[in-house]
Amino acid sequence: MRIVDPNLALDITDDIPIQRLKAQWVRSLAPREVRRNPNDAWHWATSLPTDLQEDSGVVSAVFAAWHSIDRYAATQHLLALRNSPARDRALLATIRDFSNNPTKYDSSLIDRLLNAVADADAKHEAAGVLRDHFTTKDPNLVLAERYLRQSR
Repeated sequence: MRIVDPNLALDITDDIPIQRLKAQWVRSLAPREVRRNPNDAWHWATSLPTDLQEDSGVVSAVFAAWHSIDRYAATQHLLALRNSPARDRALLATIRDFSNNPTKYDSSLIDRLLNAVADADAKHEAAGVLRDHFTTKDPNLVLAERYLRQSR
């Protein structure tokens, strides 16, 4: 479905009664909204109700799309986001994406992202992803050991 009026797509969100479908819809809008205006897309995604942010992963989707356009601005906005489950989810998703696509990211950014994860379980999981990455995909004993300690 192609929507000519870009604001109509956002307005439709409120009319979707089933949370799972609303979450899928919101996530599908993220890349399009970032292409239109990354700052507005970020504001929109982070102002959605917390449960919709969490169910949809929209903050992660907006960050990922924005990061491909402007790494610096996207990272600054993600790190400035107040501690929230959506923020931690986006940080964890980015760390997973780094493990699958390391050339997309500056390696010094990964430590900043890991350190920004507030939830202890999410931080351990993220450190585990990095431990596995530096154990198998890009062997580096020093980094693997560092992330091993943080993954416990």
